[in-house]
Amino acid sequence: MTHRIRRTAALVALIAPLATLAFTSPVSADDGGDRDEATIVYTQTNAAAGNSVLALSTAGGTLSNIGTYSTGALGAGTGLGSQGAVASDDDHLVAVNAGSNSVSLFSISDNGGLRLRDVETSAGVRPVSVAIHDDLVYVVNVTSQNVTGYKISRNQLVPIAGSTQSLPGNGAGQISFDAQGKNLIVTEKATNTIDVLPLRRGVAGAAVSNPTGGVTPFGFAVDRRNNVIVSFAFGGGVQASAVSSFSLKSTSLTAVSSNVPTTQTAACWIALSTNQKFAYAANAGSASISSYSVARNGSLALVNAQAAQTGATALDLASSNNVLYSLAGGAHTVTAYSIGSDGSLTFMSQIAVPTGVAGLSTN
Repeated sequence: MTHRIRRTAALVALIAPLATLAFTSPVSADDGGDRDEATIVYTQTNAAAGNSVLALSTAGGTLSNIGTYSTGALGAGTGLGSQGAVASDDDHLVAVNAGSNSVSLFSISDNGGLRLRDVETSAGVRPVSVAIHDDLVYVVNVTSQNVTGYKISRNQLVPIAGSTQSLPGNGAGQISFDAQGKNLIVTEKATNTIDVLPLRRGVAGAAVSNPTGGVTPFGFAVDRRNNVIVSFAFGGGVQASAVSSFSLKSTSLTAVSSNVPTTQTAACWIALSTNQKFAYAANAGSASISSYSVARNGSLALVNAQAAQTGATALDLASSNNVLYSLAGGAHTVTAYSIGSDGSLTFMSQIAVPTGVAGLSTN
């Protein structure tokens, strides 16, 4: 993998006292190591005094720190209430800066280290989720209720003319592309809807609002057949949360499995296994992860309501190479679980992270 180096960015180390597995490491260099040997996991500090992205390596099956990289902007300092605060592909990582109303672009080196390339306005207020597909990046702003897009060109975020679109719903929880990159999908927690925005040559069209039949749609994942697996927190009602699946055709969502209960509280974040046969929901109120089987047509069945216990307050999920990664906000940890052939989760490794971190992405 090669990168065109345009300029050097300042990388600022984060220093935070932590118990047990301390997250202390100098700012990482961009050389050394072989990224093919390990999955890299990214999260962000979301610190109001200065946002940074943390990079973790899973070499040898143990989570370890690669480095801490300034986004050149500010976090919110409070929870984002979203999935997708960071997103990555093979070459780039993007992160929202909710305290600065901006988006940061990094290039990814061969060892998973980052180099800050660009910071651009989010064209709205309080960006909480971002998505990347090929050379396209889109961000959703929850307060101003809009999305805007960029094209990655020469390690820069180039705003796409005409891409800023208002959303008919309210309370955005996540933005992502569909499997083919033909549509954008946005969950709307306050209006219990999911918006779908068609893309034409990278430019977002007007949003189409889809009712969900559930309450508080939050995080989601899209499989290769464009089945959209969505968590429903049901307003944080005790043991009331559920997961639903929808088939996406054009800009319309058709329910496949509706409100399959987790029997847990506040299901908020969703990840698919590598083979896409299992879905996992992180339950913020129960500090647990629920597992579901996913059929080819997207239908769901609960496998284990408590496939894993995450410690205080589950926050986010991501998966790669048959490993599920869980961010626990109250416990301030990232945990790796191996995924069995039956969808079961087995503890592998855990590392402490600073208070307030948000978002998970694997590379």
